[in-house]
Amino acid sequence: MLVGGACGGSSDGAPASNAATISKTVFVRKAEAICAVSKRKILAGFQRVGSEHADHFQEAKIAMMAEVVTPALEAQNRKIRALGAPAGDAAQVNAILETTQAVIEEGPKKLARSYTFYREAGKLAREYGLPTCSFE
Repeated sequence: MLVGGACGGSSDGAPASNAATISKTVFVRKAEAICAVSKRKILAGFQRVGSEHADHFQEAKIAMMAEVVTPALEAQNRKIRALGAPAGDAAQVNAILETTQAVIEEGPKKLARSYTFYREAGKLAREYGLPTCSFE
């Protein structure tokens, strides 16, 4: 989910590790599972905001971005990075992770106003074979 389904670079800027080479098939299966967990948390947050906070939706959406979306995407990136990238795919995996990190760094207030930040991360994830990591 590079919510865009979203994934970004690590806080220390380290690239996705290739130390323990993982096949693309296994990587995709595991990354999709990781993104599915993040996506469920994020969608539940949006449903809660929509049903419980109609009278102050924008403020509640900003709070939900900070309390749910940001931690979910950070955990997603951390877990996907820990998988390591399949041989020859480090650049693609890093691009997905870095683009998602850029989404996280935009901050909850900006993200709550516009979902366009998710599009690039989602596009990269879908192109790599990670549709669950996209919100489009």
